[in-house]
Amino acid sequence: MKAIVAERAGNPDVLVSKEMPTPIPQAGEVLIRIHATGVNPVDFKIRRMGFGLSFPLILGMDVAGTVAKTGSGAEEFAEGEEVIAKLDFAKQGGYAEYATVSVERVIKKPAAVSFEEGAGIPVAALTAWQALFEPGHLQAGQRVLIHAAAGGVGTFAVQFAKRAGAYVIGTASAENHDFLRELGADEVIDYRKQKFYEVASEIDLVFDAAGNEESLGRSADVLKKGGTVVSIVGKPVSPRIDSGEVKGISFQTVDKRDQLREITDLVASKEVRVIIDRVFPLAEAAGAHAVQEGGHVRGKLVLVV
Repeated sequence: MKAIVAERAGNPDVLVSKEMPTPIPQAGEVLIRIHATGVNPVDFKIRRMGFGLSFPLILGMDVAGTVAKTGSGAEEFAEGEEVIAKLDFAKQGGYAEYATVSVERVIKKPAAVSFEEGAGIPVAALTAWQALFEPGHLQAGQRVLIHAAAGGVGTFAVQFAKRAGAYVIGTASAENHDFLRELGADEVIDYRKQKFYEVASEIDLVFDAAGNEESLGRSADVLKKGGTVVSIVGKPVSPRIDSGEVKGISFQTVDKRDQLREITDLVASKEVRVIIDRVFPLAEAAGAHAVQEGGHVRGKLVLVV
C-alpha cells in the first residue's frame, strides 16, 4: 500500500511517500480502505518531537473509508461498509491507503456525512465535547469563553456550547468574527487588539484550545468564583487556582465510541457542521503539515487518499 511515512523526527520534509505492507486485521479488528484522513496539530507535534515513538512512523488518527476486510469477532461490520474511526496511531496511523483498527474505535458512517467530513470529526469533536461537558460541566445559561475558537477544536466547541444553551464568547482574529457568529458565538474578542482578560468577566468556564502564555496564565482571572479553566494544551496556572477559588484542569481526550456516534449523527442531521479549511491529496501531506503548523487554520485540514 502507499503511505506517507515520517522517517525521523524533524520538519515537514521528513514526510515521504513509501510502499508499505498492507496490514492484516487481527481478532476484533477491521481493515479500512481509507478515503480521507484528518490532520490534527498533534500530528505535527509528534513529527517534530517524536515523544519517544519509534520511527519510521505513519501519522494520522482520524480516518473515514470502507471496510476492506474483517478479523474474527468483527462481524458487526461488513465488507464495503462505510465507516469512521479514531486510530491508535502508535500502532499505525491514517496517512495511508489502509489501516487496521479495533472495532471499539469504529462507527458506521451515515450516508449524509461525506468521507472528508467524517475524517474531520473524531479527535477535534471528541476533544471539544468531552472538555466542555465532562470536566467543564457546561450547562444552559452559563457563560463560556473559548480560546482559538476558529480552529479545528474551537469550531466544534462553539457549536456544542451554543447548542447546550450557553452564552458563547470566542477569541479569534478579526477575519473570523463574522464566521464565528454564524456558528453561534454571541461575542468574539480580537486577540490581536484586545486582551481577553480586560474584556471578559463573570465567566463560568474557559475552554483553552490555544495554550499560549496568556491563555494559560490569565484565563483564571476572568472566572467567577467556583468557575473552571479546562485546557487541552497545557496546565492552567493562577494564584486563584492555587487557592481553590477556581479550578484549573489539564485535559486529554479519551476514546468513547458512543459519543463519536452521537456527534456524527448531529453532523448527519445538519445540527453541527464540520468546518474544513482545505483538502490536500495524500501526497501533499508535508504541505498540509506546513499549513497546520503555521497556524490560523479555520477548522480542519483533510487529506484525501
